[in-house]
Amino acid sequence: MSNIIHFNDISKNNYSLSAKLYENREVKYENSAKLSEFLICPIQKGSEVGSAAYIHDKKFQFIRTANIHKNNLLFDEKSAVGIPEKFFENHDLKMNQILIVKDGSLGNVAFLDKDYPRFMLSSGINALSCKHPLYVFSILQHDLFKKNFEYNVASGSTISHAKDIYLNFDIPLPKNNDENIIKFIENIMKSIILKERLIKEKINSLNDFISSLLNFNNFDNIKNIYPTYSDLVSIKRLDSGYYSKKSIYIRNLIESYENGYFLLNPQDLKGGNTPKIRSEPSQDNLEYKWIIPSYISEFGLNIEPCSINFKGKNNLNKNACLIINRTSKKLDGQSGKYVGISSFYDYSLFGKGHHNQGFYRIENYDDIDLITFIVLLNHPIYREYFGEISIGSKMKEIKKYNLIEIPFPKFNIEIKQKIKNMYYNKQGWDFLNSKTDSFEEYDKIWSEKAGIFDLYIMLNKQKNVLDNCVEQLYENKNIEINYMF
Repeated sequence: MSNIIHFNDISKNNYSLSAKLYENREVKYENSAKLSEFLICPIQKGSEVGSAAYIHDKKFQFIRTANIHKNNLLFDEKSAVGIPEKFFENHDLKMNQILIVKDGSLGNVAFLDKDYPRFMLSSGINALSCKHPLYVFSILQHDLFKKNFEYNVASGSTISHAKDIYLNFDIPLPKNNDENIIKFIENIMKSIILKERLIKEKINSLNDFISSLLNFNNFDNIKNIYPTYSDLVSIKRLDSGYYSKKSIYIRNLIESYENGYFLLNPQDLKGGNTPKIRSEPSQDNLEYKWIIPSYISEFGLNIEPCSINFKGKNNLNKNACLIINRTSKKLDGQSGKYVGISSFYDYSLFGKGHHNQGFYRIENYDDIDLITFIVLLNHPIYREYFGEISIGSKMKEIKKYNLIEIPFPKFNIEIKQKIKNMYYNKQGWDFLNSKTDSFEEYDKIWSEKAGIFDLYIMLNKQKNVLDNCVEQLYENKNIEINYMF
């Protein structure tokens, strides 16, 4: 291995002296093609409008690099910002295009599963139109492809810029360019994208159902409501968040539910802790799942819990409702990235676990009640309420006494059962054959019947299968077609 860098090497790298560009990492794949060979038309480049142009009206919307996340295959449509029509450029974003971040969070990608006629891209994003778009996207979303950016793009002082160097990156192909393998991988990716879309849609449907029960429309035109002396006595708090017009409106809304409301018993809330000494996640034979707030998505779903070993007693040995009690200050009224987000810990799925002090834990309830808590706490009403009553300038947080003062509506058993079925109905998967042609129809019917958590469990199983397939492609190994996830 030579460590000598020649002038020609520097010129090939646009005269950059970034050390990582000159590491010897020549990797040869037995069967591959450059990404550029898959393009069916020139890349669509984005452009800038400037943050001063952002407005609340979302008739025309602007997709920023921040809207394309590592753990999501669809871009975050909800947090795209509105812009005036005079700044809008028609980028003609179409179904099956791939968005790729070339500036900043290099290599993050998103798939367009429908047309977006009134959306435009920021200058840090390119849109690709490819043959076999689902297959190409399967490769691009994998960490092995993203690592190419780390080694081939020089880091800037504040931001990295890839230009279109990624078009020269390799896309591994199946042995003998087997169309059956390509179709298998495309089917899995299409199924994952379907589930990610349905999770968002079903969360919206579940939130709409809760809103109808509580006669909640939106937070527009809330009348000014002022606290009374009895409010001060009952709440025993003087910080202003408890007495904002939105906070009072939310409490009144819940407490006026036709069947009444209840408060949590202090005995039902338990805290967590961080073990003083714990094993490294890279070790084998680790006994406990390690749950911290950063592993929980804005929808309350576990993203990527790792495992640990430690001395002492773990705190997750049964199904539980986990409530985040501290996190960064909320970004806006829709982000959900603030305290109170709740997650279901399914012991049959995760096994023994342990959570840190960033959560409170509710257990010793039936699943139907735990899931009802979770669905309520993740509803926009409670998201906004926690945003009002949580305190802290750098880190928003709530205490145990905050939680036991929060009202919950007394839903009857029929309503709670419907909520549970919409969230987690433990839909069985019994597609026992490997016939590619019949998979899509079965998967669509199954996904429509499944609950939110069922979809999320299956989505993660399919992601693991897909990632293993991509790794086998890079290693030129044979891939087995099997739809039994």
